[in-house]
Amino acid sequence: MKIIGPFHERLLAALLMIVTAGELAARQLPSASPAASPASTSAAAPVSNGFSGQALTLLQCERVAATRQPDLVSARALVKVAFETIKQSKSHFKPQVDLGASHTQATYNLNATPGLSPKLAKVIGSSESNQTSPYYFGGLSFSQEIYDFGRTHARISAAEAQWQAALRHLAREQQLVDLNVYNSYYAVLAAQQVVAVERAALVDQQRHLDQAQAFHNAGTRPRIDVTQEQVAVTNARFALAQAREQVAVARAELATAMGIPIAQAPAPLATAITPTANPPLTSLLALARQARPDVQQLRFESAAAEANVMYAKANLKPNFELTAYYSLRNMSFPLIYNWGFGEALGQMLFQGGYRHSQLRQAQAEAEFAQANLSSLRNATQQEVFSAYSDADVARQNIAVAKEAESEARENLNLASGRYHNGVGNVIELNDAELLMTRTAIQVVQAQYQYQLAQGRLQAAVGKLPR
Repeated sequence: MKIIGPFHERLLAALLMIVTAGELAARQLPSASPAASPASTSAAAPVSNGFSGQALTLLQCERVAATRQPDLVSARALVKVAFETIKQSKSHFKPQVDLGASHTQATYNLNATPGLSPKLAKVIGSSESNQTSPYYFGGLSFSQEIYDFGRTHARISAAEAQWQAALRHLAREQQLVDLNVYNSYYAVLAAQQVVAVERAALVDQQRHLDQAQAFHNAGTRPRIDVTQEQVAVTNARFALAQAREQVAVARAELATAMGIPIAQAPAPLATAITPTANPPLTSLLALARQARPDVQQLRFESAAAEANVMYAKANLKPNFELTAYYSLRNMSFPLIYNWGFGEALGQMLFQGGYRHSQLRQAQAEAEFAQANLSSLRNATQQEVFSAYSDADVARQNIAVAKEAESEARENLNLASGRYHNGVGNVIELNDAELLMTRTAIQVVQAQYQYQLAQGRLQAAVGKLPR
């Protein structure tokens, strides 16, 4: 299961693309079409909330995913399969009872067989007939394995270890599903915040256009100021349309992560982001070694492989069992009964090296499982370290981005004042507006990257992302 899908990478790229949309479009010729009014801008089709108009919290979305995600359904099925395997393994401790009955209609011609003397064969004769006679049988058999030198115990140990591994696999799948929902949930919120930023930028650009038009009508500003602002308004409308499209794509990704149709995508509730320092790295590494379900899963798979080695060794030894039977048979009713019991001891002497090969295979699989466990432990440490570092850098970037936004807002206020007083020009004003929009989106991007890093860190140490 993927943790960070390509969509989240595309969203980060889209945020940067929206920031530079004004710069790219500003290179085009000024539009001769009349400027859009605020009323026509606000009349643009809003993004549908979906999910019957309900807004859901992150926990509610994760609960829906827990019941609808196919990955979790398959993981639960594997747990059931492993549990039934335990029952099958334990059945070898119990007796085996068979009941049967049969009727056969057959000829009764006698023929010589190896061991029959020629003299007796002549007495029996060699006549043949198509006449048939019925043969009836009914019987009950009982067998109980007394001792198998540890085969059944090893089989049960392996099955129980596989069941525990399946439970840990389910827990890890739950974490990964929750992480995907978590990432998609905050991707929608980030996209919605970008829409708010672009909408505010459009309102500001429209106000600047109205101001430039008024100055031009009064004869204090040239026509070029009006056309420059018309281009700026068009660029802002284009950036807003892109931002709205990203909201729709993000909500579709959220629906997919939850395991529901895209048409039922919910509307996440906005949550306040309060960056906090994480616990020390050493404590998180220790927590991951103990709490990560996939690490525990490989521990149990290694234990199951060791149990399979025990079974292969026991399979080289004899088998001792008790048998008993009761049967009824005759050519006509009433049937004649017989019964008996006995013990059997069997030892396979030669099978072409098959069982010894089974032992070597089991030993190699145990070595493979142990190596996988060691590899995952190393990968877990690297994953925790990377997520911890990313979260720390992202937390610091939020403060830097907010400081840049504050400075850009002050710069915009100064540029607006200079333009209003006739000191500044429209290019300076547009640059200040674009810088303000860029820094506001950078704040959204920094907060989103922080949420992603925190989610990865929580999943890396074996916690459910919250």
